[in-house]
Amino acid sequence: MMKKAACLLLILALSLPLCGCWNNFDLDSLAIVVGVGFDRADDGRMQVTAEVLSPNPDQENQSGGSGGKRGSLVYTVEGATFFEAIRNFIAKTGKRLYWQDVQLVVVGEDYAKEGVTDLLDYFQRDQQANLKSDLIIAKGMTAQEVLKAQPNIDQTAAAQINNSLVGTVTSGETVKAMLFDIVRQNSALKPCIVVGVIEKDKAESDAAESPDSKDSPELMGMVVKGSAILKNFKLAGYLSPEETRGFLFADDKIQSTIISVENPVEKNKLVSIKLTEASGKIKADIVENKPKLTVEIEAKGAVGDQQGGGDLTAPEHIGALTAAVENEIRKEIASAASVSQKESGSDIFCFSEDIYQNDYNKWREMAQNWDDVYAQSDIGIRVNFLIKRPGMITEPMEKEE
Repeated sequence: MMKKAACLLLILALSLPLCGCWNNFDLDSLAIVVGVGFDRADDGRMQVTAEVLSPNPDQENQSGGSGGKRGSLVYTVEGATFFEAIRNFIAKTGKRLYWQDVQLVVVGEDYAKEGVTDLLDYFQRDQQANLKSDLIIAKGMTAQEVLKAQPNIDQTAAAQINNSLVGTVTSGETVKAMLFDIVRQNSALKPCIVVGVIEKDKAESDAAESPDSKDSPELMGMVVKGSAILKNFKLAGYLSPEETRGFLFADDKIQSTIISVENPVEKNKLVSIKLTEASGKIKADIVENKPKLTVEIEAKGAVGDQQGGGDLTAPEHIGALTAAVENEIRKEIASAASVSQKESGSDIFCFSEDIYQNDYNKWREMAQNWDDVYAQSDIGIRVNFLIKRPGMITEPMEKEE
């Protein structure tokens, strides 16, 4: 009897790994979402736009554009809540949406001003949500406009925008922020985060309008540059590409960038300096019961190219270039600080966290009125830049006559 019971238990134990998943879905029953956009509809309902991979990439584009073909289809639905709207996709697509491959989350400007907490709540609750997706604000546009735009390089709008975001981050002109980064700010003392922006390119938008449908312009008429400030998860203002780079310097997130300054030998000519190393840190001290805020930057670089003539290796010319680069970095950081203090009222540099960690008692005194205290505080900026080499040549191509 005991032997039979033991054999039965062994058979049951060996059969457990053979059980299938209880909640599996056939691939044919899923619509793979690569990009999703959130807006507020005219009637106040939630509007969700999803870009899904086309099961037949060769079929005609159903979302407008220049009449070309793309590898995705774009659908827009509405609902009282985001969860209800997303469920309504099934009636349009006939398939269940699959969220784990979402590359990009686009938020329309009007909805971003109201706050993005509702969509963050949804993405945290849904077990299929991809919190590594990048979030970007559609400046002066709706998210629907962005995702319906015709890609002219990649097969999907989400992929093309995401690739542009990655490339522009390298130059320091925008910010790459994942949903996870934004959600994590919920535990911050004063939630404030900077995210990327996509907007219409004034130089290209007119030329890129579709001749067939003005509602679906081409993505070549849009540009991923600059950034948006979210204060308490609400859109509070924008930073220009230069101000964004200043913020990234202070936030220690500059990877590599190009700074062009005047040629110290020949006026009205430029010299491009490629930064190869950069580190930034912020410091907040309490002096005479007032915060003393400081941004410190250490950077190194090399000459990338030179317009005009002159020997840039001369000590006085190296000194002039060094000072010019330091001034440019200082100016960009000061401009970003001015926007954060006077326009958005947002401590984007997180000086509050530094005070909290170093002097908790003082922080308790300032916490309630920190926005006002920050807006009235002076921010010192120290920049130390070193030119490591003039490039592979020491003499310019253009010789002095």
